[in-house]
Amino acid sequence: MRTKLFVSSELSDDHSFRTFCKQHSIELTAQSLIEFKQLNYHVSSICDVIFFSSIRSYNYLISFYELHEPVVFAAIGVSTAKQINEDISSFGFIGSTPGNPRKVAEEFKEWLGDRRVLFPLALKSNESISSLIPEEQKEVVRVYETIHHPLILSDQDIYVFTSPSNVESFLKVNGIPENTKVIAWGKSTEHTLELHRVSVWNTLKTSSFDELSSLL
Repeated sequence: MRTKLFVSSELSDDHSFRTFCKQHSIELTAQSLIEFKQLNYHVSSICDVIFFSSIRSYNYLISFYELHEPVVFAAIGVSTAKQINEDISSFGFIGSTPGNPRKVAEEFKEWLGDRRVLFPLALKSNESISSLIPEEQKEVVRVYETIHHPLILSDQDIYVFTSPSNVESFLKVNGIPENTKVIAWGKSTEHTLELHRVSVWNTLKTSSFDELSSLL
């Protein structure tokens, strides 16, 4: 019997994880349950560092904001840095454990020193990283909004939730069947699942499809 697996993320037809699932007789449903909307914003000052928590924070920032030199770029993890890498070839800081934002925040704060940092974030961001930086040392701009787009899904054997927003959207119209495994894409997603009394089987440390493949 084929294992049914849901991942709350859009994947291209040639994505390596799709290939992995075919090779291991896994019936994959890859579907994001959220959408995004650009917000108008204003950056009031020039910062020394820009921290990107996702590829979206980068894409929505550069829609209106011209990146200047000699700003230094930082990313929450390797995956985010790689996605941005076509436009930005060098990062001064890349978090080692994106699945654990609190640890990344502590590493980033130490690396940042007394420099000023710009955080482009979602409207309702958890601010896992920015909350550890003193107010006088940062500027936070809301560059996009996350919108729930819930869909009714058939029961799965394994559920992989890639963000807190996807968890919230899923649970609007779905429940978690008994005897299924739930995987969280990092500590923030784990926390949201636990708030909804969903038992988490495993939490990814690097929040990557390579790690997910190894786990499965």
